[in-house]
Amino acid sequence: MAENKPTRNYGIDLLRIASMLMIATLHTLYRGGALSAVEAGTAQYYVAYSIYLLCYIAVNLYALISGYVGVNGKTKYYKLASLWVQVEFYCVLFTVIFAFIHPEIYKFDFTVNQLFPVSTKHYWYFTAYFVMFLFTPYFNKILNSLGKRQLMMLGIILVFLSTLWSTVWQMDFMSVERGYSAVWLSVLYILGGIAKKLNFSEKAKSGWLLFGYFICIAFVACFKFFGEKYGGIAITPNYFISYNSFPMFAGAFCLFLFFTRLNIKGATAKRLIGFFAPVSFGVYIIHANGFIWKYVMQNAFTPLAELNPVLLALCTALSALAIYLICSAIDWLRICLFRAIKVDERLKSLEDKIRLKLSDKKN
Repeated sequence: MAENKPTRNYGIDLLRIASMLMIATLHTLYRGGALSAVEAGTAQYYVAYSIYLLCYIAVNLYALISGYVGVNGKTKYYKLASLWVQVEFYCVLFTVIFAFIHPEIYKFDFTVNQLFPVSTKHYWYFTAYFVMFLFTPYFNKILNSLGKRQLMMLGIILVFLSTLWSTVWQMDFMSVERGYSAVWLSVLYILGGIAKKLNFSEKAKSGWLLFGYFICIAFVACFKFFGEKYGGIAITPNYFISYNSFPMFAGAFCLFLFFTRLNIKGATAKRLIGFFAPVSFGVYIIHANGFIWKYVMQNAFTPLAELNPVLLALCTALSALAIYLICSAIDWLRICLFRAIKVDERLKSLEDKIRLKLSDKKN
């Protein structure tokens, strides 16, 4: 019995943490204003954009994780409802806080949009994920019914159409919207599921996977920097900077497989990972909230652009880490509150009742 019990993949949990740290880094540089404040062609510019590109694949990683851990499991809709409640909790919380602290910034239409995050696409990732999640039972059924060759062929077709072909021709004929869509997250979910079904993580070496990640990002960075400096390129230097560009996808897939291969044994490391992994999504929900995004994050880190390259890199990392830790602490309190009032238990009970009623009607 013990041998058949599924074991927790701490490498995947660690990837959740790393991905959210990457997202915090992206937002520090982009929304925080440091990226736009650095002078083009300077050492600071190259360092800031290199860090930005290294972290750009974070969204792809999160979606690949969803398919990898979800393909063999049962779809639990109460978990999606729990995420929705979490998002609404912070939307209401920050609306109330800012209404009292800064009533002068209160705008009715902006506030209403905060309270309906999916309908208004306030959190684009959560909106896309919400739509994708509804289709995961069908994705899983397809993936679990296919043989190895069919799974491989499906993966090749998806990669060819959604990344390689669209990157070459810059034609969004699959409507992935540069990766900001439920379609792209669905593609990544399926590819993550295929990687799990075909045991890709066992067929590659960690060193080569890490090398592949850095090579892909280096290619995108060199294309951008040389294109800006020397010109003469018919296409924009930012040609490959999108979630669904082939080198960005390939780099994300390599790093994703690298983490699936990690074998974390230390008890302390497992405890830390076990604490931070569940609050990682909360980090995104909190610091990307409309009020925080507009009135706290915007241009908050422009002074980083004035630092020397080494300090710029160090302070960017420390700023992202601070965002992660502060938001993690806040979300930990939210988790304690939700446990006390049994939010997940109530939602699970509701789902069970609905499933039972639907089952009775079928009979």
